Amino acid sequence: MAVGWSEREIELAGTKVHVMRGGSGRPVLVLHHDIGTVDRLPFYDALAERFDVVIPNHSGYGKSERAEWLRHPRDLAAMYQWLLTELGMERASLVGLGFGG
Repeated sequence: MAVGWSEREIELAGTKVHVMRGGSGRPVLVLHHDIGTVDRLPFYDALAERFDVVIPNHSGYGKSERAEWLRHPRDLAAMYQWLLTELGMERASLVGLGFGG
C-alpha cells in the first residue's frame, strides 16, 4: 500500500527541526539512531500503513539545525514534547532506534 509522506520544518526553541510525516491513525513518534537516519526505510512505510508516523531529524542531523543549547538527553526529550504539542498530539507512542530509545 502506498503511503503519502510530507516534509516540513518546524521551529522549536529557536531551532528548525526537519520532520517527515505519513500515514494515519494513532500517532507514533520515531526517533532515529545516533549514527543518523536514512530518509526513508521500508519499516517507516510499514508503520504508516496503520499509524500517523512522525519522524524528526535529531538536532544537528539530516536537515535539522543544531541547537546550541541542547546538552543532555533530557533536553532532547523536552524538544520532542514541544514538537508533539506543536503538532497537536497528546498521546503518541514512541519507537526509539539506538540512542533515540
